[in-house]
Amino acid sequence: MSSQLTPQGQDEVNKINMELVHQLKANDSAFSLGRTPTGLACTRFGLVTHDTDIEELLGLVYTMGKEIEESSKVSVSALICDW
Repeated sequence: MSSQLTPQGQDEVNKINMELVHQLKANDSAFSLGRTPTGLACTRFGLVTHDTDIEELLGLVYTMGKEIEESSKVSVSALICDW
């Protein structure tokens, strides 16, 4: 059995990820919206060089994502169903 997002879950994840990219772009233009092979919205990182502090970058994404998820009506973990 693998966990899958419900259709409602896919829509909510897309909304959260689109908002995340919008907020990240306000801080740094290196972020953009991408799509997974299954069509889910995702955060893309651009202009990452050997000088980039990856931990700081991921910390920013994590913190903003957590804030957005907490302010949304539904927790992403509640949108997953087992098939």
